Amino acid sequence: MKFALYLSIALWAVATTACGSAATKGVVAGAILSGEVYFEGRYGDRPIPQARVQLLQGERVVADTLADQNGRFRFDRVPRGGFELVVTKGDQYSPYSFKAKHKKLLQADDPAFFVNGRYFHRAQLDARQTVLKGRVVSAKDGSPVASADVRTYPETGTNKTNVQGEYALQSDLFEEGLNYAVIVTQNGYDNEMSAAMPVQPAQENEIPPIRLKPREPESPLEHGIPEHSPGEDMIVPGSGQ
Repeated sequence: MKFALYLSIALWAVATTACGSAATKGVVAGAILSGEVYFEGRYGDRPIPQARVQLLQGERVVADTLADQNGRFRFDRVPRGGFELVVTKGDQYSPYSFKAKHKKLLQADDPAFFVNGRYFHRAQLDARQTVLKGRVVSAKDGSPVASADVRTYPETGTNKTNVQGEYALQSDLFEEGLNYAVIVTQNGYDNEMSAAMPVQPAQENEIPPIRLKPREPESPLEHGIPEHSPGEDMIVPGSGQ
């Protein structure tokens, strides 16, 4: 009876050890990989929430998570051997690859990155090109206004209208969640700014036509020059006339 009990305990211990070894065989115990996903905007770094973060070994995904609202992510089970960190966010940003950036795979035993089993990595995503398209016309008769200077606020780039009054602002600095206005200037017209509106990143965005109001001809009196009729002699002060 005692022998059977001892044998059962021994078999249970061996099974438990085997299961524990199998559970940790593919990971580095205690190693933690964390970090943040961000976009380097014109006005500072902005976190990218809900970006997909994956650890790959070859073509196989060994770990998968989503960045939180602050762009933060964490893996408590880091795989053994070399692995690649890949970050994606829809069509708005170009995919990020640690291997492509550093020309090597990550490894939990690499002291250049993992210090005391911990590594915090910042993954910068590059935004794809966003386009703002529209026309600039005269508010008087709707005719196109050519060679007008066009820019955005907040600033992302500049452009000039063609002979049809058309413009296309293209930049990778447009940020998700911000509103942008289009500002137009041209000699002979009052400056005009469109209403600020959200922009769909990595897409073509059509802006309603912007109408410039022609400036009224300036009166000579505005420059301190007295008006006189054609053919009328003009008396110049101090001329003796």
